[in-house]
Amino acid sequence: MHKNDSLLNQLYKSSVKRNHAKNSGKIGEARTNYMLDYLPEEKYIVLDNLLLKNDDITCQIDHLVISAFGIFVIETKNYEGFFVGDNKNKYWYKYLGKERYQCLNPIVQNNGHIIFLSKLLKLNQNKFFNIVCIPSNAKLHIKNNGELCRFDNLLTKIIPHKEIIITNVLDILDIIIDASSDDKEDLREHIDCIKDKYFN
Repeated sequence: MHKNDSLLNQLYKSSVKRNHAKNSGKIGEARTNYMLDYLPEEKYIVLDNLLLKNDDITCQIDHLVISAFGIFVIETKNYEGFFVGDNKNKYWYKYLGKERYQCLNPIVQNNGHIIFLSKLLKLNQNKFFNIVCIPSNAKLHIKNNGELCRFDNLLTKIIPHKEIIITNVLDILDIIIDASSDDKEDLREHIDCIKDKYFN
């Protein structure tokens, strides 16, 4: 085999892996969205796939649920394999057959999103809830404080919170629009539509 053929094969395999991961991620996020659609629109505002910027820091958030009962920051990981770790260390270990890989701890990653949002919205971090949704059948051996869930019990991480701890939902939505790195007009139109249901 020509060395260029070998290189092309490696690039092809790498591309296939990236596309598989990308498609897998989209499937996972779609399953999470499906469950979030069951939240009552008059109580919860659901925003997906946000790209926000504050000063020179950019943050991508899979799902954000805003309500008077708190802000639920949801990271979706459509993992495959067997995972070992906890909610504090920077990395988890992923086992596929005899192979072991290191991957970023999504609980820690999502906590970074909460720190970002806390500074952006000027809210105490106790107003936020860290949720990592694993909609796949990945096997998890993860020590955690309730941050992890499967997609079919995602709502049990949100609905039980009944204490009103946020009173400026409208202001929060305006800040998110201003901080958006995506098309602000599209996001504003989407949020205005949501507001009609939430505030009426």
